[in-house]
Formats: sequence, C-alpha cells, structure tokens
Amino acid sequence: MKKIQLTITALIISIITVAQMNASFDGSPSDDYSTNTYWGLSDKQQGKSISISGTVSDGSNTVNLVIQEYDSSWGTVGSSIVSNSVSVTGASFSGEVIVPSNAPVSSGLSTDNFYLVQAIASNGEFCNAGITITVGTSDGFDWDGIPVPAMAEAGTQWVLQENVSDDFNYEAPASSTLQHFNGKWKNEYVNGWTGDGGAHYSKEQSHVTGGNLCLENEFVEGKDTNQIDYYAQNKIHYINTGNISSLNTVKYPVFAEVRVKMNEIPMASDFWMITMDQTQEIDVLEAFGTDRAGYEWWNTQLHLSHHTFIRSPYQDYQPRDAGSWYTDGGRRWSADYFRIGVYWKSPWQLEYYVDGEMVRVVYHNALADKKNDAWTYSYPTKTNGEIDMNGGYQKVTKHSTSTDFSMEKLQAASKASSVSIIDGYDYLDGKGLEKESYLLFCQGQQPWSGIWPSYQELQDADKSVYKVDWVRVYQLKNEDGTIADTDDGHIPGTDVNTSLQLEENTNWGFSQNGSESITISNLNNEEYTVSIYNINGVKQSSKNYSNSHNYAHINISKLDSGMYIMLIKQNNISKSFKFVK
Repeated sequence: MKKIQLTITALIISIITVAQMNASFDGSPSDDYSTNTYWGLSDKQQGKSISISGTVSDGSNTVNLVIQEYDSSWGTVGSSIVSNSVSVTGASFSGEVIVPSNAPVSSGLSTDNFYLVQAIASNGEFCNAGITITVGTSDGFDWDGIPVPAMAEAGTQWVLQENVSDDFNYEAPASSTLQHFNGKWKNEYVNGWTGDGGAHYSKEQSHVTGGNLCLENEFVEGKDTNQIDYYAQNKIHYINTGNISSLNTVKYPVFAEVRVKMNEIPMASDFWMITMDQTQEIDVLEAFGTDRAGYEWWNTQLHLSHHTFIRSPYQDYQPRDAGSWYTDGGRRWSADYFRIGVYWKSPWQLEYYVDGEMVRVVYHNALADKKNDAWTYSYPTKTNGEIDMNGGYQKVTKHSTSTDFSMEKLQAASKASSVSIIDGYDYLDGKGLEKESYLLFCQGQQPWSGIWPSYQELQDADKSVYKVDWVRVYQLKNEDGTIADTDDGHIPGTDVNTSLQLEENTNWGFSQNGSESITISNLNNEEYTVSIYNINGVKQSSKNYSNSHNYAHINISKLDSGMYIMLIKQNNISKSFKFVK
C-alpha cells in the first residue's frame, strides 16, 4: 500500500482541538477506524475551508480530498458530504474542502455527527488522518475561502470594506452605557431611538463572546405604564432587546452577507440597512424562529424586502408580494447557522442570496423569484393610482419563466410595467435607493404578526438569543480602485433612452430654465408632440405644436417636484430625456 502524508494546515486565530493523532501513517482502512480518526464539527466550523496538503508515493496523478460522515460507535463510514479533486505535482498535492454551512454539528461528547477527513489517490486506495480544526487565519477572517456569490463584472473586483466587516472573534461584555465594539459598532440604534411596540432597544442586551455577536432579551413587567401592553395574557408590558448599528456607512454597489443563528422564539431576528434620515431601508433578514406548536409556518419563512418612506406625514411603501417570503421546502431556519446576503447593485436593483444562492431579484418595475428550481418573472400594477393587492399580498402579474436566471426576461418584464417595484409611490423623488446606509442587527417584536413571546420563552437563554457569527461587506470597484458604475440608466415606467446625449441624426438642443420651463432648440418648422411622464410612467401632459420657429418653450411650472421624462416626437424621430423639477 502506498503512503500518503497529510498535513491539515493550521489557520490560526481561534484553535479548536477536536482530535489529534499522527499526521501520516500506513495501514489498512479497517485498522484506521479508531477513536482517534474522527473529529466533531462545531457550529463555528460550518462553512469553513480546510486546507490539506501532502505527498503520494505511488505515482498517482490526482488525489480526492473527502469529508465523510463517521459513526465512531460502530466504526462505520457514511456518505460523503463534500469532496474536491486536486492534481499531484511531482509527488505533492494541496487543496481545500469547504465544510457545508448546513452540515450537522456534533452534540457534545456523543458519537453523533462526527466526520473523517481523507485523501484518496487515483487508484482508490487511501489512508485516514486525525486533525486539529482551526477557525480563521492570522491575516484573514472566518469567511476566508467562501467566495462572494454575486458576479463581479468584467474589469471589476470585490474589495472588502473592513470598517463594517467583522467575525466577532473577540470579547465585548454587555454594558448599560454606550459602547463601541471593535471600533465598528455601537450598542444602540443609529440615532439613539429606543424602538416602539412591544420591544425597546436596550444597550445591555448586546455583547460579543465565543466568536459571536449575541443579542438577547429581557422581560420587563410594568416598568412603563404608558407603553401599550401587547402581552396582557402574560403580564408583560414590554421587552428589552439588543440592537447594534455600524459606525460607518455602505453604499451601492456593495454585497453584504451574514452568517447567523436565529432565535427560537416569536421575536424577529433582523439584519438590515437604514439611512440616517430614515427614508430608505433594506431588509436583508427579517424572520421569526419560533418552534411553538401551531406557529411552525413562521420558522420556514425569510422575509426579503425593503421600504421607502416619507416621514412627515408618515407614509411607507414596501413590496408585499408573496415572493418576498422565501421558503426552502420545510426547512426550519432557526435550526442551524445559515448565510444570507444582498447585492445592492444600484438604486434600482437588489439581489438576495441564501447560502450563496441567488433566490430573488427586484429590478426597476419587475421582480424575479426562484422556487422549486425555476425562476418566475412578474411585475406590479396599479388601479386609480393605488398598488393592486390580492388579499394580504401585493398583486403581481406573471410575465415569463425560466430554468436558469435570465436578465433579459427580467428586463422584458420591467418594460411591460409602468409601476416601480423599488419605489412604488415615488417617495424618493425618482432617485431610488441611492443614499448611504448604516448596518443594523436587532431583535424585534412585530404586533402585526399576531404572535408574542411568553415569559417562559424569554427566560430560556438558549432559545431567545440571536447569534451573528460574522458579517462581511464587499464594494465592487474598478481595477484602478474607483467605485464601479453598475447603474444601467433605465428609468422606471419608461422604455426610452434617458440619456441627455442625443443620437447623431438630430441636432436638437435642450436647456432647462429653473423650475419654470424647458427650451427645445434646433427644431424644424414641422409639427411635433411633447409628452411628459412622471417616474412611474404616468403621463402628466401631452400637447401638439405647430411651430413657425426652430425652438419651443415648454411650461413645467405646474408640475410637482420630482424627476420626469420628456418625450418629443416629430415625423419619424422620437427622442426623450430626463429632467428634475
């Protein structure tokens, strides 16, 4: 039998020694199945990369690196959970395998969920080796080896934004006073707001320990007599809960992803973004982890959505289509750690990812949702200026389907609609999700859900804590280090060229005279039509002109403030441009 020498690379920040033995040995596979040949998987090792290198003495040209299930009680090997074939150069090989993020963790000292790491040569023979499992690298983070799933376009690259990225491999105790964690976070909301409804944000409910950011809850009875008592049946007046916010901001194009373990009570585990003026919100994760009998449905749903606001008088738009509630069969999201992220690509496009897989895209006037390995493309509609609803959900019209994601189908669906899915009532004045935003983690109680945590659930420290293993944010940059331009320039509600640059076959000129008028120059003396549309594609005015001059003044004084599209038609020429009043 050949000899294979294995070295499991030590990636040092936090070392978790599970089993150790000789790194190389000879012997038959049956002799190698002993209590020293397996290792237990902890939740901190899910999704991590294990580097393996060694030598082969029998002339094999490939080696398959494998992690297999192992039952140490019976000495039996189960199925492979991951493998990777690497080439042999001379007599040496090196490579890595990534432990699946949903691989079952080992339970204490029992024999459940243990694994073998093996290197199998091309002739099928192998030897086993015990290992020392480590987390992180001396100059890296817990997520090293996990690629960014969102595509970087040609000539661009993902660059880590370290001032809002953290693997929480340090200790930061809870405190009732304002604290900064790792110079990146503070233990309160971005502007110090303490929340509403049945939950108050409380500084002392947030801390970092054991490689996780931990957000906890505290039952408070009768402390605030003015607080609405949503929980009279349990004599709970409200809940103190954890909230942290970033000290720095992010702005598109960015990919933000977290690895989390949700709570297991009727409180939402949240990861989101908010602007300082509170007019723009992107909800990456909003989900209830309850395991209470009769409410299991909530634990199978991830809410992937966003909001646009007018604060005075208060108005709130949010996509409310059924597809904004993502499910993966009957998977209980609170059962294990998982990854969830968003690619905020432009003011008019968001892509949502679960465990590295894109599952939802909202884009201008349309959306795409993945379910049962197929994509459906839909668009919203309005009646008399109001977004159409179907029961409790926003109504969307199915446009097309595909097996693989198709940007062309999504763009076609967007062009079929005049209603923006990003900002359905134009609360952001035609600018979309364009402002710098802060990152936040919190737990929340949502009265609209109709479920509330009991006193017993809040007192269960294991179930009521929300854990964040890591958060990473990458900016998309050009090779020269400048921010990549990912805005496609399309304006919702239109299918026209929105550029101020005109085609070469016309020398028409446009100039805006403040908020009063727009001048069109270099016209000929023939008839023409001028139409004005708002950002949602609703026609504001249209007028035919018979011109004896080569210019025209178009009155815009009666338009409300906002962004508009002006469309000019003359003979067979049709040109458009956007303007802001």
